[in-house]
Amino acid sequence: MWWFSQKKPIGDAHCPTLALEELQSVAGVLALRHALACMEGSERFKLLLSLLDSAATTRFENGQNTVLRNVPKAGVRRSERVELSMRASALDTGFVEAIHQADDARDARDWELGMALYGKGISIYPYQYGYIVQRGHCLKELCYFIEAEICYRDALAFGAPLNDVWEHLDFVAKKNGYYKEPYPSKICAHLRVDKATTPWECWRDELTVSREVLQLSKLLYGDIAVGPVWVLKGLRAAPEKALAIPWMLEDPFLSTFNSHLLSWLSRNGLAADA
Repeated sequence: MWWFSQKKPIGDAHCPTLALEELQSVAGVLALRHALACMEGSERFKLLLSLLDSAATTRFENGQNTVLRNVPKAGVRRSERVELSMRASALDTGFVEAIHQADDARDARDWELGMALYGKGISIYPYQYGYIVQRGHCLKELCYFIEAEICYRDALAFGAPLNDVWEHLDFVAKKNGYYKEPYPSKICAHLRVDKATTPWECWRDELTVSREVLQLSKLLYGDIAVGPVWVLKGLRAAPEKALAIPWMLEDPFLSTFNSHLLSWLSRNGLAADA
């Protein structure tokens, strides 16, 4: 099944003709994202929605609809991936059945099982904020307040409604000894108003999420293990992505873990001398 019947001009480039099945691979997803990056936002999103509909009605030989689960990953902006994930997860019958098990565990107050099953679901659709919130609830009930706070912050950044999350976030933040507003006043004001935005133009894309803290930590610190305490510290100190790297570069332990990088940054005027 071909989702492009012919080459379509995208700026000065051309979008390749790809078979839908090619999106079963990481390489295919990255190729699609690269091709779509040059498109105007609304047109790109319309094409992705069409691709999502095609993937939902296609059956593959292995019986697993990997393409449906991979289409959201082709979104250029995070908010596109969120919207596509919300739609794809509702169309994915295997996923829906698995999530019903997680809901049953939650309703039975089996918080450990609920936490594990929601975590499994999030591993399939990592931008599905509804289940990130539910996993946060299970973690909260288990008194894993640090991990719960991370979940609630991620869910808000992805687009979870403020009224569904704020009370829980404030509760676990206080349990973690954090008595300030969970976000700076500027972000809080945005969250409370939360004007409707299109998936390709969403201000929440600028909020830091735990995955980004982990990725930056690996880049700067190498294979040093980073735990939830560090991730939460990063989310609080750098709620906006633009603040994350400067915050990490100021970390006094950076010189211990990555002295070569810090020296290079210092020589090029990008960091204070060690």
